[in-house]
Amino acid sequence: MYRFYFPALVDTGSEICAISEQVWSQLGDYHHKIASISSSGIKVSGAFKSKQRRVKQQSLITCQVLGNEFNFEFLLIPELVYPVIIGNDLLRSWCAKVDLGAQQVFLKINDKWVAVPEIKHSHELTNQGSLEMRPIKHKAIQLLCVEEGVNYGPSDEQLSAVVDQCKLSSSEKIVFRELLEEHRTLFSEKPGRTQSYAHEIRLKDKREFFKKQYPVALAHREAIQNQLNLMVQWGVIQRCATPYINPIMTTLKKDNSVRVCLDARHLNSVMEREYETPLPIEEIVRNIPSFKYMSTFDFTHGYWQIPLTEESKKYTGFRFDGKTYVFCTLPFGLSTSVSAFVRCLNSVFGDDFRSFLVLYVDDGLVTSQSFDEHIAHLDKVFSRLREANFTLRLNKCSFFRQEVPYLGYILNCTGIKPDPNRVQAVIDYAVPRNVKEIQKFLGLVNYDRAFCPELSSAAAPLNKLCRKNVAWQWTATEQNALESLKEKIRKATLLYHPRENLPFGLSTDASDIGLGAQLFQTVNGERHVVAWASRMLHERETRYTTYERELLALVWALGKFRIYLLGKQFTVFTDNSSLTYIKTCRLLSARIARYALAIQEYDFTIEHIPGSKNVVADALSRYAAVRPPSPSDRLFKILPLLRLSDELTKSLKTITQAQAADKKLGDIMKNFDRDPKLQQRFIIYNNALYIRKNNEEYYLLCVPNSLTFQFVRDYHERLGHFGAYKTWRALKSELWWNNMSRDVKRYIQGCEICQKTKHCVMSNPPLRPIVPKTKGELVALDLYGPLPTSRGGVTFILVLLDVFTKYVKFYALKKATTRSCLNRIIKSYFVDINIPKNILSDHGTQFKSPKWKESLESFNIKVKFSSVRHPQSNPSERIMKELGRMCRAYCADQHTRWAYELANFENLLNSVIHETTGFSPIELQFGSDRAKLLPKNKQGPVNEKITVERKIVLARESMESKAARRAVANPGSHFQEFEEGDYVLLRANVVSSAIKAETKKFMLLFEGPYKIKKSVSYATYVIVDPVTLAERGTFHASHLKKFYNPMQMQ
Repeated sequence: MYRFYFPALVDTGSEICAISEQVWSQLGDYHHKIASISSSGIKVSGAFKSKQRRVKQQSLITCQVLGNEFNFEFLLIPELVYPVIIGNDLLRSWCAKVDLGAQQVFLKINDKWVAVPEIKHSHELTNQGSLEMRPIKHKAIQLLCVEEGVNYGPSDEQLSAVVDQCKLSSSEKIVFRELLEEHRTLFSEKPGRTQSYAHEIRLKDKREFFKKQYPVALAHREAIQNQLNLMVQWGVIQRCATPYINPIMTTLKKDNSVRVCLDARHLNSVMEREYETPLPIEEIVRNIPSFKYMSTFDFTHGYWQIPLTEESKKYTGFRFDGKTYVFCTLPFGLSTSVSAFVRCLNSVFGDDFRSFLVLYVDDGLVTSQSFDEHIAHLDKVFSRLREANFTLRLNKCSFFRQEVPYLGYILNCTGIKPDPNRVQAVIDYAVPRNVKEIQKFLGLVNYDRAFCPELSSAAAPLNKLCRKNVAWQWTATEQNALESLKEKIRKATLLYHPRENLPFGLSTDASDIGLGAQLFQTVNGERHVVAWASRMLHERETRYTTYERELLALVWALGKFRIYLLGKQFTVFTDNSSLTYIKTCRLLSARIARYALAIQEYDFTIEHIPGSKNVVADALSRYAAVRPPSPSDRLFKILPLLRLSDELTKSLKTITQAQAADKKLGDIMKNFDRDPKLQQRFIIYNNALYIRKNNEEYYLLCVPNSLTFQFVRDYHERLGHFGAYKTWRALKSELWWNNMSRDVKRYIQGCEICQKTKHCVMSNPPLRPIVPKTKGELVALDLYGPLPTSRGGVTFILVLLDVFTKYVKFYALKKATTRSCLNRIIKSYFVDINIPKNILSDHGTQFKSPKWKESLESFNIKVKFSSVRHPQSNPSERIMKELGRMCRAYCADQHTRWAYELANFENLLNSVIHETTGFSPIELQFGSDRAKLLPKNKQGPVNEKITVERKIVLARESMESKAARRAVANPGSHFQEFEEGDYVLLRANVVSSAIKAETKKFMLLFEGPYKIKKSVSYATYVIVDPVTLAERGTFHASHLKKFYNPMQMQ
């Protein structure tokens, strides 16, 4: 066994192989290489001094017989009478035969029978007793491991499959197989439990909390319970009482199994933040050196291998099926989980691993220059992981690869490439239909921007279309840009791994709009690019001198590639010859002095190259990276006044051709040389036509009709969307064309941003009160409350008003539900008063339900609604104000008394004479005489009693005459009526939000545009989305204003 020789008893009566404690002690230096499991539950009897002994453990020991090495399971038994006992299980595997006559044991090795020479005639074959116990098979051992929580490791077949996948020679595969055999217990589907670190959860607020569990699908409950049982068996969770309860979430994996996650959002909100994070992915993959072999490994449920401190466990409680659990290990979902995992691995792997081990949370990468070195590196990593009691998932590991996917990239021995799956997703991306889909596409493209140096130039048309003040228009230009981006991604450049033994070269350049840089190494006369970089110049930087911009490009590039260049000697290549003297020149500018100080920590020489050879850096600076606008970008941006759009700047280069093509300006240019009058008013300067301004000494550029819209749009947007006068004055000071003022007003009238952000005088339709013809024709209702709980538990008042008689009824309700309202209307109002023809309400949820409409229509009642956000259109609102006034007057001392006073309020309102009808409501509703305060003996005589029918006629005439007078007194001079098909904007109902850091002062005043579907009554319209035709609601004209289409203003 290993380097020791031990005498062994061949016992055909024993069902197992065994070793003594003395043998195990002698193998002490090899214990770390021996896979062992606890077998304390097994008892044996036979070859020892006492009747029964408990087996201490079962070990997989490497042995040699006749020069042949093999591994086999031996039980460690105290007080064993022989050092080693070889039982039937091992003899069967050898196909052993015992010849009692010849006193020999024959073994079948390599299909040949061989006599074991160690058994000689001096040692007689005798029956020394037997070990009486059931046979232990390999599968049973594996099952025992799972049940007792001990890792036995993958099977031989699994190890063979892993080794066969490696492109290695036969001898190398044997060495690699030995390495896996040695570290077999490292690989397991069960998470390990490290003892090198325990995570502590620290709370800012330790108040107890209880979060309700989300509903769980019945079909998943059994799978979730099975998963929880397995987690309990693994020691990941345990049953425990705790006052801190979080909900759990379940998701389906690709194999349809269930993943249980802790929804720790509340716990995260009260937990102290931790900021220990892995390095950025880009920095990790760009720092990987060149290599020949690489292997990746993945932890088995990585977070579950890190224990929590005892005090921290209670904070991770959750409930399922009435049972309470807490996590014993780090759960998924904690905001500090990544920090904990990174901190733990940093304590496991020291600085001596950095040269060949790369870690990003639970994804590991080992790189080496040769096979032997890679074996040594893997052995070192595996040993350290085993010491820390971590486990790896074998089926997620890959070994001795020349190319692997890692962190979203493809790494090979030469360099880094984009992931082909992501590249294919870009190529297969459908034509975008809106701005959001463009932004998603640009997000995909930008992930691989580092591999395509001129990507931003191709993306410019799509970036422009993402601006919120640009109308959506997918043309051939945008389609060509889309195809160009896909082609550039398809042909993405390989970025090489940096080589430690080769010096770096850095090319930099600056243009009027951006900076560019290329980091490279020269290998056999060929430039191997390690990294590209580019960016736009900030507005202030565009005013730098050429020398300052070139120096800025150098300073910026050094900072960008600092991790590669600091502490090493390298060469900077530039096409600006003045830059070569930066280290020796006299510094006359404070800015140049700062830049010179910034580059002093680097060790480099500057070499001048002609601009024709600095092609790449020059191209990068001219097509600098442009970030696609996000949804949170500003609605508009105020740019420098003289900074026109790229489109207009391009048009100005061909202004001469545009003027010549214009009918009026073209005639002037043709006749200019032979017409003295034209020469007095116009001038041709730099091949363009100008006009003298008011006989003064300066001239204005003549703008052809084809460019007037572009100029108005640019000046209006660059000047901050001011009004027509200010925009017109700015244009008039530099440009000229006929009817400029008219064109400016027309464009600004259709500017969508101005229409949505500027205050305006809204439509004010004249008041037209609803005038029914008789009682019961129209009843208006509303809900008043919630109020303080009063007698009987009531909290709301249902208000009903007969719009003709002004008769009101109040009903106290416990709940403001559709059922409650219908019960009181049908069982009380319809019985005591009458069944009306129409019922008018607002858009409350109680009155919009299908049950409300169905129930009322069963009584032949027509359901009507007032305008949204316009309570004036509901006559019951006036009663609500009176009801509030009376409550303040009678219930100010005790607010819960309102239910006791409700009948009195109703009686008072129905008894007083109404100004509109001239009668009290009770007179018109029931024909009763109104209540009088004077005693009867003091009341004056009545000549003739008026009938109720006569009172109704007089009341109708009074209401109609007052409505007519009101219409004359309030004509509504600003009122604009709309027709079906008109486009309108709706006044936005904006609300500030401290959580979102939003104030209504900065929000758009109007939303839309919407389309008028129909007019439901005077000054009330139904509006719909013009694209989907989804109904937005019914709104009063006071909330609408006409929308002018910007495209129709051109």
